[in-house]
Amino acid sequence: MGRDQEPVTIDRLPDPKWSKQKLALQPKRKALFPWWIWPIVILVAVVTFVIVWFGVVLPGLRASQGIVETPTPTATVQPTQPPPTGLPSVPPTSPPPTQSAPPTAASSPVPTVVPTPPSGIAVGISVRVIGTGVDRLRLRSGPGLNYTTVTLVEDGHEFQVLEGPQEGNGFQWWRLEDTAGTIGWAAANWLEPIGQ
Repeated sequence: MGRDQEPVTIDRLPDPKWSKQKLALQPKRKALFPWWIWPIVILVAVVTFVIVWFGVVLPGLRASQGIVETPTPTATVQPTQPPPTGLPSVPPTSPPPTQSAPPTAASSPVPTVVPTPPSGIAVGISVRVIGTGVDRLRLRSGPGLNYTTVTLVEDGHEFQVLEGPQEGNGFQWWRLEDTAGTIGWAAANWLEPIGQ
């Protein structure tokens, strides 16, 4: 219509079944999500399934069937003689002297040398812990470094010798008991007979 024309009144609209105007009058319907969202949703679903399957379901199935995965062993280089755990260690470059002075309280935590085992220890005699300093002596559940620690004992603690000697990890071990009833094995290098 132009500006100078009067509006024309239409009394009757065309039949909607046959009219092309009806299609043009209805608004265009929009999709709920854009087309590119669906591939992302499918990818996220697949990744989630894989993570849940291999991280939760499969290990649970294997555990219920008694299948246990063991890690692949790796080669490790071990020293010829491991340093004793909890016991004063020997510096690798210096040979151990036959006698060492006990460290003083003011000395820094420098590794001390392993004393030689004293003679005169036997079943039935009393012994005293010496030369451990701040490290203290580990009383173990068996004659060797691979046994669990029962307790840590300070210098001056006294024991009665119950059994021994037995060799283990390069040390001579004695089974001891103190007045409180604590029983364990100790290396002879840090024991001295009382009264000698």
